[in-house]
Amino acid sequence: MKAQKVIKILLLLIFIFSLPLMSAIRGRIRILVTNSKWEPIPGVKITLISTKTATVKHTIFTNKRGIATHGSLENHVFEFTFEKEGYQLQKKMIKIPAGLLKKEDVMLLTIEEAIKKIEEKDPYAQAINKYNQAIVFLKKEENEKALPLLKESISLDDTLFQSHYELGKIYYLQEKYQEAISCLEEVILLNKEYAPAYRLMAAVYEKMGKKDESEKYTKLAQEIAGASGIDKYNEAVKYLNDGNIDSAIPLFEEAIKLDPKLADAYYQLGMAYVNKGENEKAISKLEKYLELEPEGKNTNTAKSILKFLKQQK
Repeated sequence: MKAQKVIKILLLLIFIFSLPLMSAIRGRIRILVTNSKWEPIPGVKITLISTKTATVKHTIFTNKRGIATHGSLENHVFEFTFEKEGYQLQKKMIKIPAGLLKKEDVMLLTIEEAIKKIEEKDPYAQAINKYNQAIVFLKKEENEKALPLLKESISLDDTLFQSHYELGKIYYLQEKYQEAISCLEEVILLNKEYAPAYRLMAAVYEKMGKKDESEKYTKLAQEIAGASGIDKYNEAVKYLNDGNIDSAIPLFEEAIKLDPKLADAYYQLGMAYVNKGENEKAISKLEKYLELEPEGKNTNTAKSILKFLKQQK
């Protein structure tokens, strides 16, 4: 019995004294880093920081085969950070086993792939993407192609007021005034400080013959952002429609001072000077219109009148 007790004590002592030796046995790691096509990525910087002892830090790089190794690591859990220019940074927690080789495969996404993945999951990001696609068509005046994209943008996230606004503009151009008003009311609800929505609302009501409503929204736009070229232009058009050319001309002049790229103001001003018989001024304004709008809706008319006026010299 005494001998058995002695053996047990000896075994216990051996075990106790062997613990530091066991903990001192280090592990190894082999990491393969690839892209989304399973192709190896060389030159990936991998930083290892022990979660147990923050001062323990190692840095390794992948070789031409996309492989990085470390042959002597503490038996800790490490935070691995993978960095490579053009790729999304990635972090991963890996436990290093004592005395064993740990194999790990890591896939890095390019920045573009990461953004696309986010967009696929985030409705707001998808909505912005559809809006941006629509803007490309709007710049080409291909409204019919932009229309479904804007509707899709709104269906994905109806808080994107810019999509409502651009949709309202298309409806305005299509003379679908009630639909335009609905879109613009949504814009104002989402962003009360967005002056263009008030200005477009004023233009819609003007087309509908509701002058009081038009003036109301014009004033609201001016309260937010001050008088703009389009405000003066709209005022001038009202006088022009009433046959009051003398009152319209100074307002058109003011409009182009506020907004030198307001092409229609140059055209209307040129036509007003034609009516007044001031041919030199008319030529100047119509030429500026053609410079700004070489393929505008009034281009052919402007060219014909210019040709006629120049023949009169």
